[in-house]
Amino acid sequence: LYVRFRKLDRGRTGTITRADLLNIPELSMNPLVDRVVAHFGFSESARINFNDFLRFLSTFLDPSRAKRNASPSHEQEELRLRQIFAVFDTDHDDHLSEKELHSVLKGMVGTHIDDDELDEIVRRIIVELDELQDGKITADAFCAAFRGSGLSDLFRIKSWARGDA
Repeated sequence: LYVRFRKLDRGRTGTITRADLLNIPELSMNPLVDRVVAHFGFSESARINFNDFLRFLSTFLDPSRAKRNASPSHEQEELRLRQIFAVFDTDHDDHLSEKELHSVLKGMVGTHIDDDELDEIVRRIIVELDELQDGKITADAFCAAFRGSGLSDLFRIKSWARGDA
């Protein structure tokens, strides 16, 4: 990963920019990368050092996949789902509101689903997962609902072994 970081650090300052980070092909293809970048507080003018780069990438890299075809453990999947939940929870209140869920799904589906259909999907998800009957989804309910669903695959980089470019 350090080799990859050094390739991005064209000015040899020991830091990269948010734009450099978003130019990584494996990340730029992810429809939710902007949310992850915002979650880590990287502003347009931020300079990202190697430690911050590693912290950021830890959201995407899965140590259980170091062995070919290895499956993530229950604990690893739980941790990844909680990371995803934290990225989706933009107001940091430990719940997903209808607005937050709508925004996330809109980012994922783009224009393939119109807003009325998306609103209906969001309402159904909220009704299904709202344990406290307060119109919001808790992290526990989110993790229970999406465990084994493949959602955590959205936040995985598969080909970063040995400093691939």
